[in-house]
Formats: sequence, C-alpha cells, structure tokens
Amino acid sequence: MLLCLVFVCFSFIRPALSYSWRPEDGRPENVTNLVCYLYNWREYIRCTWDHPPRNKQIMDNIEVDFIYNSDPSILRVVRCPELTKTSCVMAFTGSYVYTIQISVINTITNGSVDHIFSFIPSEHVKPAPVEGLKAFIHNGSLQVTWHHPKIYWTKTFQIFLQTHSSTTWRLYKEGWPEEKLIIDDLKPYTPINISVLCCPKKGFCSEPSNISSTTPAIAPPMGPGTVNGSYRAESCKHRLYRDVTLFWQNILEIPQYGPLKGFTLNDGTRELHVTNVSKQATIQLPCHTRASVQIFAENTAGNSTRPTVMSVAPDLFKVPERLQKSLIVELNRTSVFIHWNSGVNQTYEYVLFYCADPPESRFDDHCKTTINRQQLPRGDSEITLPYASLLGDNSNRSLVDLTLVAYRFGLAMYDKLQDLTSPIFWAECYYNLTAALGDVTIVDVIPGEESVTVSWNVVTCSKSPKIKITQYILLYCIQHLCDSPNTVELSSTESFYTIRHLQADQKYQVAVVAQSYDRIANYSIKQWRSFQPLTVPNNWISFMAVSLGTVSTLLVGLMIIFVYRQCRRSQRTVKHFQSNINLVTLLPPLTTKEKDRDLHSTLTH
Repeated sequence: MLLCLVFVCFSFIRPALSYSWRPEDGRPENVTNLVCYLYNWREYIRCTWDHPPRNKQIMDNIEVDFIYNSDPSILRVVRCPELTKTSCVMAFTGSYVYTIQISVINTITNGSVDHIFSFIPSEHVKPAPVEGLKAFIHNGSLQVTWHHPKIYWTKTFQIFLQTHSSTTWRLYKEGWPEEKLIIDDLKPYTPINISVLCCPKKGFCSEPSNISSTTPAIAPPMGPGTVNGSYRAESCKHRLYRDVTLFWQNILEIPQYGPLKGFTLNDGTRELHVTNVSKQATIQLPCHTRASVQIFAENTAGNSTRPTVMSVAPDLFKVPERLQKSLIVELNRTSVFIHWNSGVNQTYEYVLFYCADPPESRFDDHCKTTINRQQLPRGDSEITLPYASLLGDNSNRSLVDLTLVAYRFGLAMYDKLQDLTSPIFWAECYYNLTAALGDVTIVDVIPGEESVTVSWNVVTCSKSPKIKITQYILLYCIQHLCDSPNTVELSSTESFYTIRHLQADQKYQVAVVAQSYDRIANYSIKQWRSFQPLTVPNNWISFMAVSLGTVSTLLVGLMIIFVYRQCRRSQRTVKHFQSNINLVTLLPPLTTKEKDRDLHSTLTH
C-alpha cells in the first residue's frame, strides 16, 4: 500500500488486508468529533474522537490504526504508543507540524476508511488546571487567588460564578491576566461557587478548578421590623419607673446582609444587648412620660446603620378594659369582620393590627411575623377585611393557601396630634378557617332517670393550637350505633347539658367537640364516655304510694284537729265550772226565812 502524507509518499504494507470492498461488505465510516491538543504547552499530545452510529453497530469488529509523522524531511511514520478505539496519547517532540492518519478497519470484511490531517501543536494548546485556588475575606471584600505552574507562557484566565440557588454558571471575567481577583459587586453574604480556567493564546482552556465561598457580610441598613404599640408594660414601681417588654420581628432583608448576632436597645440613658433568639427585651422606662427606644440589628459586620425607633406611651394611655372585652372577630369564607364598643367619647382614633403564622406556630405575647397596621378614621369602630387584603406583599399566594395560616388581631388607640400609639391589646385566640381543634375534656357524666347530665371544661381557645371556639357540639348515641350520632349545638359559654328521653335499658356513649365557625373538630374513640340511664320506678306503685301517703297525712291531720278541738272544749268547761264554784263560795249564808221561801218557790215550779 502507498500512503501519501502531505505530498510525501511512504510504502506501507498492511498485512492480510484487501482493498477490494463494497458498501454492503460492512465498510466502516470515518471518525467524528476529532480533537487534538498539546497539553500544557510541552508535555504531550492527545487526540480524541467518536465513532458514527454505523461503526458502533459493529464496534466489536472494529480496529483503529493511528500513525503520524513529525518531520517531513524524514520518510518515516510512527504508530501511536497509547492507542484505544477513541483516543491516542503520544510524546511531543517539539515539531512545528504533525501529519496524522487515523484508519478504521472492519476486521471481518477488511473494509477500511482513512482520515488524514495536519496538526500544528502551538495553535492547539490546552493548559493544566490552575493550582492553589483560595477564597477569603480581605478588607471587606471577597478575594480569590490561584497560580499556574507554567509561568513564562502567554495565558489568561476565565472566571465563572454560580449562586447556590442556580444550576447554571455565569461568565464573570474573561481574558483576566492576573492570578487574583476581588469580587465586590455581588449581594452581601451570598453563597457562591467559583470556577477558574487557564486559557492559552490559541487553543483550549484548561479543565476548571472550583471552590465555594460566601461574599462578606455588611452591617444591616436598618433595625428589625416592628410597629409602635408592640410592647407590654407592667405596673409602675414607686410611681417612677415601669418594666416595658418590647417585641419585634425579623424582616427578610436583614439575613441577606449576614447572620444576626443579636440586637442592641438604647433609650438615651442606657444600652441593652440581647441575643438573636429572643426577639424581645425588657427595659425600664419612665411611668408618666413618653419614651423612645432605638433598636439596632447586629451581625458580624456591626450594628445596623439606621435603628428602628419605637415610641412607648405614658402608663395611662392604653385601651380601656371595657373596650377590650367588647372586641369581637367574626370570620366567614371571604372576609373578616372586626368590631368593638368604643363608647360615646371618641377622643382618639383606633388602629387595627394583625399578623399571620402557620397554625403549628405559637403566639406568646406577640406576633413572630410581620405585623400589619390598618388605621381607622375617628368615629369608626368596625372594619371588614377581605382575605385578599390580608395577603399584603404575598399577593402571589392563593386564597386557598391563605386559609392555611392562623391570624391574630389586636387593637390600639392612636393620638394623631402626638403621633402616639397605646400598647396593642391582642385578642386571646387565633382565627383560622381550617386549623384542627383540640379535644374537649369532659369533667363528669351523671346518669339520671332516662337522662344524663354531661359537663366539660369551657375554654375560650382550643389549647393546641389556640384557635377561637365559637360553639360546642354534643354528640350521643346508643353503643355500637354511632355511625350517625345525635348532635346538640351549644354556645361557647355553656359548660353542661342534660340529655332527656333516653332508654333506660340501653347503654349510650357521649362526646363533646369544639367548633370554630364552620370548622368542627374531629372526634376519636378515646373521647367517647359510656353511661346507662337510671330506670324510672313503676307508675302504679308510685301512684299507690303517693295516694296512701296523702290519705295518711290527711287522717293524721284530721285527728290532730279533732283532738285539739276536744281539748279546747274540755278546757272551757272546766273553766266555767271553776268560776261557778268561786261564785258560790263568795255569797253570804241564807236566813231561815229565805230558805223557806226558796223551798216554797222550788216546789211551786
């Protein structure tokens, strides 16, 4: 066989190969995606390629031959020393140009195909990856350094960045000449992946070297989120000072500047440092004058550049107790209706506050999420809030999602002239349309004659979580027939109920569940209490007993009256007889003439 490489012909005999072929004999096709490069300017030459689908179908019968010539002045070819079916690695001899032939042979049919090309190493360089890649914070900036062992060769660098929230890399710098880079145009405290590639003047960039880091934190621009009125004041001590507990929430912007370490409070006379966990602090303030407290958010870079300023009203400026008791929150499927009894004298305006948390959250003394504020005109004592307005900045959430959160509502007075807000009076319960309600504890089940009296603990809010209870549902049924129990609806203030007209020969079960608006708590087997009504005595026997008792009572009464009257009559007779005796005793004795006259008178009559 006669091979001609770049106008130079060589005599090369491939043993036992025939070049009389036909397409149907299984002749292979040329390789594809052929790439050759000089690695790291001087180390070695590497070529890689792929096979087309036709070759892959007969890959077991395919052989690859790779020969090259690095010096056109010498009539000699060299086979690749490290050859596979898809690659070749050979030594770099310093030649300017290489002539290469890649042959693909079908070992069954002896059919073959050849690909001949020229390769100039200096135009196809691929450097080694950079070494010693580091990222660190220096002078408030993220600095990245590295080095490349080939110092004297012309090269530049490409830097790619990827945020942890993304799956794609972004080219940050191209053609960068130095082995260091300062990254100072990204958001603070942003986790990123950094990739550095070394690129020659001509050829291919190196494999990437990667490292992960985080841009430096900076001091927050503002303090934590809160509203005036978000505090609780204790009674005054010695009429001078009182303990005031301030409450606040994080806002989304603060963590973006770096992890919070805590908060600093300053009322002009003292500073108080608290940890990041509490979101509340107690500070002593004057009783009868207005006070202002600055709240700074603090991270590793320092305190926030601007504080949050909270105004604390004098001790007597607070929501009256009668108004607190009159605050009512009513839910329906589309809106919330809040109303209260403000009285005749409406000196101040009112502000409604509300916040939302997942039902599994726990409100302690304050809201842990952003507190929303709705100011009402003077004279108004009610407001209707559609659920859409409760979304606030979360307008991308659906109304269905909105019902999955629990709301808390509060009320405060507002003095417009002084721009002063009283402490917020928070309603005791959560308000939610879908949250599960806790079990109701039955205190006692007392059977009666064909009846039973059931009593339970009354609570304003379900205990876990504290969802508002609007009424109780009492369920009862005959044992083993409780698929559709009888129900009685009772107000949220009732603590007992008597079920009547039960069958004394049957055993019953009874349970009490809570209801919040149209949401009824699920009831389980453990909540059922068993009982059996008492039997009513036989009616005829009862009648006879009552009749005999009545007759006996009447007879005894009559006898007492008869005896009494007889006794009275006897007493009168005795008294009359006694008076006659006394009269006879007092008369003077009769003479003989008077005696004869009386005797004659008696005989005559």
